[in-house]
Amino acid sequence: MSCIQCGYEIPHVFGTCPNCGRPAETVPGRPGNRHNAGSIDRQPLRLDANLWTENDRITGIASAILLISLFLPWFGITLLGTSVTEDGLTSHGYLSIVMIICLAILGYLVLRISPMRPVLPPARIHERLLLAATAVNVVLVVAGFIATPGGAEWAPLLSRQFGSFVGGIAALAAVVPLVKSVFNIHIRLYGH
Repeated sequence: MSCIQCGYEIPHVFGTCPNCGRPAETVPGRPGNRHNAGSIDRQPLRLDANLWTENDRITGIASAILLISLFLPWFGITLLGTSVTEDGLTSHGYLSIVMIICLAILGYLVLRISPMRPVLPPARIHERLLLAATAVNVVLVVAGFIATPGGAEWAPLLSRQFGSFVGGIAALAAVVPLVKSVFNIHIRLYGH
C-alpha cells in the first residue's frame, strides 16, 4: 500500500508510514491498495520463533544468562565478620563490553524472527557472526574470572562467588555449539 502523504510503499505489517509517520490509509484507485477508502491496514507484529535454529536458541539463552550473571556477585571478601561482594561489572569495568555484546546478540536474534527483518546474511555468515561475538565474550569472561580486582595483595582475601561461575558456564555454553557448527560447515564446503 502507498502512503497518501509521501507515496512511500508501506509494508503490510505497519500501521503508519515508516517514512513520514502518517497513519496508513488506502485511497481508491491507487496501486498497492487492497481495501476501501479510509480503512487502515494494521496487522499485529508477530515474532516467528520457528525461524531460530537450535544454535540460535542455545546462544540466545546462554547470552541472556551471561547478561544476568554480570549483575550477580563475582568476588567477595570477609573481614572482621563483614562480607562485601562485587558484581562482574563493578569488579571489572571491561565486562561492560560483555554486557553490550550480549544485548547485541539478543537484539540480533530477535531481529532474525521479526517480520520487519532486513535482508539477513546466509547461514554460514550468520553462524560466524555469532561465533565471533560469543568468542569475544568467552575471552573477556575468562579474563574476568582469572583476574582478581584490587591487585595481587588482595588475591588471598578474595573468594569467587557464584556469579563468576554462572557467567563462565554461560559464556562457554554460548560458544561451543557455534564452534561445532562452523567447523562442520567448513568441512562440508572444503572437505578438510
